[in-house]
Amino acid sequence: MKTSISAILFASAISSTLATTHRHKCTLPSSTSANGQDYVFDREYVLGSSSHGTTCNDGTYSSINNIKSADECGIKCVDKGDMSSTLLLHGYDYNCDTHKCDCIYGTKWEDISTKIQPSKKNMACYGLELDEPTPTPTDQCLPNEARIAGGDDKDYLFKREFLDGSSSPGTTCNDGTYSSFENVQNTDACAIKCVYKGDMSRSLLLQGFDYKCDTQECDCIYETKWEDINTKVKPSKENMACYGLAKVSPPDSGGKKYLRVN
Repeated sequence: MKTSISAILFASAISSTLATTHRHKCTLPSSTSANGQDYVFDREYVLGSSSHGTTCNDGTYSSINNIKSADECGIKCVDKGDMSSTLLLHGYDYNCDTHKCDCIYGTKWEDISTKIQPSKKNMACYGLELDEPTPTPTDQCLPNEARIAGGDDKDYLFKREFLDGSSSPGTTCNDGTYSSFENVQNTDACAIKCVYKGDMSRSLLLQGFDYKCDTQECDCIYETKWEDINTKVKPSKENMACYGLAKVSPPDSGGKKYLRVN
């Protein structure tokens, strides 16, 4: 049975068309979502690049195979969740040709948009768009002072330390001699924790504390009696402040009401 050249060419053209159609069934949309609109992923681009594809995978990732679309990839990564308490889901890479989905992780200080690289593959990077957290008003989270009544029948006054002319919103006085508490709700609670804990030793006395609003971490700071916490104030980019122990006085001094350590 003879096959004409035209029939061979026609069959080849049909095969090529089907392959192209199959290839283009995979699309790389400008954005995807998971859990309704709780998680939105925006496609990342490299301006000026001649490559159609992009990748943000710098090595910290988890792969899932046989994923049919970029939308499904986002859903799978959200279902998978963060890699750990410090390595958070930042986005994903999706490869149309291999149907491979790479969930990408980074720390809270990293930004996936800084990791975008061009790729010659039929793939794209999608970054998780995070809602900007509503900042805690400074006067609420970091008041100018904290006053408490200690278990030794003395009242303790801590005053917030400031740096004149600094562009950084926060301050810290922690130079290495400290004791930490986690999950402390506010500066008053931090002061209570530090006063209750007391001095570190006869020579290392409680001089104040650092309080971090975002992590609710409380660092009690200790120094010798010859040192002054005011000389150790440094700027910090974190939402935090240093409080120096300004006064220890008899209880209810000046008619003030203090929080009391039980």
